[in-house]
Amino acid sequence: MFKFTINKRAEESVGVDLGGHSIKIVAIKRIQEKPVVSAYNYKTLPSKPDKSFSISNFIKEAFNEVDLHPETVNISVEGPSVIVRFISLPKMKFEEIRNVITYEAERFIPFNINDVFVDYAVLGEVPSTGEMNIILAVCKKDLINERVQVFKKIGMQVNVVDVVSIAAFNALMASKSIPSDTCVALLDLGYFEANLTVVDKGVPRFMRTVPIGGKDIAKAIAEENGISEEKAEEEKLSGENTKIIVDKPTYTVLDDLLKEVLLSFDYFEDKHATRIKEVYSAGGLVYQKEVMDYFNKKFGVKVKTCNPLSGLGFDANISKEGMESVASRFAVSLGLALR
Repeated sequence: MFKFTINKRAEESVGVDLGGHSIKIVAIKRIQEKPVVSAYNYKTLPSKPDKSFSISNFIKEAFNEVDLHPETVNISVEGPSVIVRFISLPKMKFEEIRNVITYEAERFIPFNINDVFVDYAVLGEVPSTGEMNIILAVCKKDLINERVQVFKKIGMQVNVVDVVSIAAFNALMASKSIPSDTCVALLDLGYFEANLTVVDKGVPRFMRTVPIGGKDIAKAIAEENGISEEKAEEEKLSGENTKIIVDKPTYTVLDDLLKEVLLSFDYFEDKHATRIKEVYSAGGLVYQKEVMDYFNKKFGVKVKTCNPLSGLGFDANISKEGMESVASRFAVSLGLALR
């Protein structure tokens, strides 16, 4: 949502999702107005980086591995320095909103307004009141400036900075892999946290970050089995070692996650008098068998895995089957590349 104007129009739009566990890169070209994946990469961060490790060099390596050398990139932010709120304002001209939005932001954030970037989007009108529904995004300047400098060191300019949950929403709506005629929840399951977005008739209405993710599951498996977290991370996805207990510690962590998600469901449904009909999941955790088994038993509604690649074309050098096998990992980077 936070736009940094770059005058030169790039032939490729590149989205970079730099998470706590890995980097996901997607490049999109538009051929006769159809978005086509021209390059992608997934690279895991070292679990115990040595003193010589440089995040800028790591990112550059990830680009070099797929022979991708963009001048500009779109990136994402998440965590406690990012706040998203849904507010209503009296109907007014678009040019008047900017004058009001800073004051409104001060009411909702615990940061000094001078220390943050503020952006917004109008989601539509409330028919009964005539007010405007607005999504408000705030991010601390320190976080964005730090990310921008990381890419500047390797010769790349940042064009757009988007909130992780908004980027994932944009990708999944563009792919038409979620319905636009009912109320559903999107659950992006990351390494450090899970991002929940409730979408009603194609419009986001609620977002929340729950600080529970894949790292917590790996830690629980490690403690249960007396192994390292690195080994536990391998086992939770492969499931090859039958001597390693994976399901019990996984379910313990998911119990905590589900409790928080269902509290958010109750809050949304009570406030909006609208029932959430389905849940669509994305992120690396969907590839752990125990996670999806658990969700389908416990959620009380249908839980499906999203395919953010639906509707995209693929360059001749890209294996469609290969990328589709890990598609849910790329929801955020695809949403960034489609900007």
